Amino acid sequence: MISGSGVAAATPPAPDVPSQPGMIRGGLFADTSRGVQTREGYVLRVWKYAEHVRSVLPIGRKLNSYEAFSDLACEAIIAPVDPKRPPTIPVTGATVTIGVELGCAATAQSLQINGNLSNALQGSVTPSIQGTGTISGNATGGSGGGQGGGSGSLSLTPGQGATAADTVTVGGALTGNIGPGTTRDFPIATQQLSGYDAYVVARETRISVDGCLGGAQIRSYATAVITTHLGASSITTYGHTLFIDRDHPGAPPKLASTKG
Repeated sequence: MISGSGVAAATPPAPDVPSQPGMIRGGLFADTSRGVQTREGYVLRVWKYAEHVRSVLPIGRKLNSYEAFSDLACEAIIAPVDPKRPPTIPVTGATVTIGVELGCAATAQSLQINGNLSNALQGSVTPSIQGTGTISGNATGGSGGGQGGGSGSLSLTPGQGATAADTVTVGGALTGNIGPGTTRDFPIATQQLSGYDAYVVARETRISVDGCLGGAQIRSYATAVITTHLGASSITTYGHTLFIDRDHPGAPPKLASTKG
């Protein structure tokens, strides 16, 4: 494509095709699902799907730092156990959340670099997304069956969270102690259900950790929660534990191209 100035303009890359639960049936990134039946007569099911993790060289090139970009999606569905006899107790709230657990085989404790004390471990997942909305529903039942409905509103606010203070910079004289491994939980996105079905798709989420010795691992999860005026039920499904690989970073995504 030629612009008005005669310079070849970049052709934007094709958009990603939306994924659906159940498309990846095997391997490290296989879709997973769990369900739970509530006392009120609902089935709550959650899917973790469309997962992919691409390791990259950490931007600071520190030997104890790891970095990756993650694609992850989840979906939650609420349905009656018996469609012919819907529950009489309405759902008052429901959410679905995706996130990762970030772990290190060992961590540096009380590190001193050239005599200056440095915090040992930092982990971050950016961006984070908070979904807000409302849920309203009704359910009636009888010998002839029943009907249910739901409605709500939604807003998404990008933000940054789960970032600790200070990083470890390796240089000069490095002294300290090696401590046991540690794991931290980083939610990526939360969405309230507007009705009885909701999904969240997070692409190219940056995952980084500093001060990690012996390798960094991540494990994805998706959690769904349902509440009524009687109580609450939740269910979580997990992905495989994956290593962030410094030595064999993944291929970058396709960028825009120019055509003469």
